[in-house]
Formats: sequence, C-alpha cells, structure tokens
Amino acid sequence: MPPRSTQAADPLDTIAWVLGLRSWVAGERVVVVGAGAASLVASLGRADGVAVTGLIGRPEAHAAPGRAVAVASSRAWPVRGASVEVAVVGPVEDLGGSLAELARALVPGGEALVVARGESHHRELDELVLAATGTGPARGPRSSAEAAEAALSEAGPALVVDGVARWSETVALDEPRALLRAVQALRPNLVGRLSGFTNWTTVMARAQARVEAAAAQRGGASITVDLTALHVRRGER
Repeated sequence: MPPRSTQAADPLDTIAWVLGLRSWVAGERVVVVGAGAASLVASLGRADGVAVTGLIGRPEAHAAPGRAVAVASSRAWPVRGASVEVAVVGPVEDLGGSLAELARALVPGGEALVVARGESHHRELDELVLAATGTGPARGPRSSAEAAEAALSEAGPALVVDGVARWSETVALDEPRALLRAVQALRPNLVGRLSGFTNWTTVMARAQARVEAAAAQRGGASITVDLTALHVRRGER
C-alpha cells in the first residue's frame, strides 16, 4: 500500500513517522536494515504477531531484549531469497547494494519503505553534538530523495516505486530541553568517540549551557526535519 499521509507528533522521533506510513499486520515477515534499525525493531516488536528481524552493521549496537537482531552487512542479508514480505531500508552507506538484496529477499508483491535522510535533517542536533563533544555527530549516512530514486532506477525493473512521502520543515520545539534528551539518546553512539579528557557529564553540561543560551537569545528552539520515504513494491517474477 502507498504511504499514508501522516504527521508525527514529535519531530525528534522520526521512527514514529516511518512506522506510521503503513499498517503493520500480524504474521508479516519484516526485515529492517540500516541506521535506526534497533529502534525500529524495538517499536515493531510491540505490534502483536509481526515477525521482525533487524540487520545492524556493528556489534555494539543496542537492541531490544528478545528481538531478533543480526549483525550483518546491509549488502548481504542473512535471509533466503523471496522470503521477506516487508522491509524497511534506512540510511545505509551502500544503497545500491542494499537495494540489490531487497530485490532478492522480497517475495513477489512484497513491499518496502526506503528512507532517505537529507543533509539538513536534524542539523540543529548535529551542531549541538559537535559543540558538546568536539567530535561531531555519529548518526549514520545521509542521502537525498533524488539519490534514492536514482538508485532504485539503477536497481532494475524488479523494484517499482508506488508512492512517496515527505516530511520537510523546521519545527518549533515546545520545550528546548527536548534537544538535551535527544543528545542523551545518542550516548551509545558517542561515548566511544570522546577524548580521554571528556566524560559524558561534561558533554551534557556543555549541551545544556548551549541550549539555554540559544533559547534565551532566540526565545526558543527548533529542529529541521528532512525525510523522504519511497514506497517500493517487488514486481511479480
């Protein structure tokens, strides 16, 4: 089914936006690949009867207990051909390789959401992380909607784009401290990159000072959202 028109309540919770693009049916076999896979698996795990597997490219990624999460390359899915009914392909380093695996893994008529995260997506959060850590964000690859569409075109006739959903706007945050919670959520991705002279308490103190100063100067805080989801269908063999 093509993506539904949806509006996420929280611009910092883009997982909710992705999941709201379709109805998830009990018994579906789902594979989730790429950035955000662990969070998507945890959220989908709350849908009764959805058999979901996440493919995560690094072993230190955090996954929900009891969920099926494999450490695997996005270019080599450990699943049989024509065995997956639904896939979510998040931002990955090699989109072309992932789409080739998508075409192999989907059953005829199977569907996927291919999510592109633009360069401006959550740029305010990226700037805050850079200021607080000195190392910059570790939040995965970015790609334009046009690049995703081009990669799908190059993947051949097996994958057909049925619809496109976009969320692109700058949203005023009701509470500037929401940015601090977003930084805290990134801790698993960031702690290993901190210098020996910086601990997490220092990072959060720096982030808080910057958020409070910016809110006082501008009268609040905002966040930019730049997401595109392509609804893709596997043609009949």
